[in-house]
Amino acid sequence: MPASRHQLYTWLRAKVTGSEDAAYAVARAVESTGITYLKAATTGVTVPDVLEVFATLLDRSQRHLVAFAR
Repeated sequence: MPASRHQLYTWLRAKVTGSEDAAYAVARAVESTGITYLKAATTGVTVPDVLEVFATLLDRSQRHLVAFAR
């Protein structure tokens, strides 16, 4: 996957062009990556409010992943 945000955007645009299945595959990849980052971000966090925010974001990303799998 490309390193910079602009390269990532360009790469994702190229991947989704042409088919709905490709768009869903990219959406799943984006959500999976987000889930990995969110799980890593919670390491060492002890503030309850921050943990709640991460838990909510993780829950929503997991729901999106399920929706994109249909």
